[in-house]
Amino acid sequence: MNRRYCKLGDTTPEWLLGKHLTKIYHQVELEWFDYCSKADQEKKIIYDILYSPEIGHWLSFTVGPTSTTDYIAYTFTVVDHEHEEDVMNKQTRFTNNIVLRV
Repeated sequence: MNRRYCKLGDTTPEWLLGKHLTKIYHQVELEWFDYCSKADQEKKIIYDILYSPEIGHWLSFTVGPTSTTDYIAYTFTVVDHEHEEDVMNKQTRFTNNIVLRV
């Protein structure tokens, strides 16, 4: 973890170190564990975007195995604005398609 992650989660590295994710965020989405498991089992890097209620942001992330056996690493980028733009673009395309059909 880094300072930016700690700022997003309103915490400190000292408080996070050595703790399991479910002890930090009691309502953690189990989806994160599915990504870890898939990356480990398939030995591949996975990219995706999802909403993290734990920190209240849309995240673009990469998860994959590290050079150390049995370890998985995550990288996150907050993409709230980009997600909002994507939703707006989809809504506009949907509306345009309806108008064109009329």
